Amino acid sequence: MTHRILAIDTSTDTGSVAIVEDGRVLAECTALVRAQHSEALMPLVEFAFARSGVTLAEIGMLAVGVGPGSFTGVRIGLATAKGIRMASGLPLVGVSSLDALAAAAVGFAGPIATVLDGKRGEVFARAWRLDRLARQPLGDAVVGRPEAVAQLIGGAFSGDAFSAIGDVPDDIWARWRTTVGSPTDVLPRVAGSPLARFVAHCAATGVYPRDDDDSLEPQYVRGIDALTLEQQRHRA
Repeated sequence: MTHRILAIDTSTDTGSVAIVEDGRVLAECTALVRAQHSEALMPLVEFAFARSGVTLAEIGMLAVGVGPGSFTGVRIGLATAKGIRMASGLPLVGVSSLDALAAAAVGFAGPIATVLDGKRGEVFARAWRLDRLARQPLGDAVVGRPEAVAQLIGGAFSGDAFSAIGDVPDDIWARWRTTVGSPTDVLPRVAGSPLARFVAHCAATGVYPRDDDDSLEPQYVRGIDALTLEQQRHRA
């Protein structure tokens, strides 16, 4: 049987569900759900099945975006994926939303930052070097004010100009761009949300471990879950 993946991402205001078969998107449904992920998510799942003509029995893997991003949204997406896993017995893979953003930059080559709204006037970000087919992360995910994060990411590229892709408000991008070492280009926002199709793409690589012991948790990139900006500076 061909390998079909049911993927979910709720790390941003755009909730997304996709059914992907061997890299081909059979159905993808998105909705601006904001705080209503819990009410909107299962109808999106049901609609994706109806639109694709695929049943849960024909799915081979579940994949879910585990953040960073919306605190509530990530928890709801993960809980929903775990519920489907419990009912179906399917393997479940968790994918960083910043990694899914890097996958969304398909065809791009060069240094790039994946960026998500961290609320509180902050952003989540990670530095990458892409060569159209491969993605090499440069350092860990960080969180902080956009000016500070842009400067830190710029340091990962030795001050060279770099691009960014992500889902953040326009005023946050404006603050990011005013920083020394900030990117000279922001890729189109339409590709910015870590849509479920890219979560599925990452899961299909086999790089991400399967959650066989129910230990999969959200990646909040705050507190003990990731390095702070200060810790990053001390490591440099």
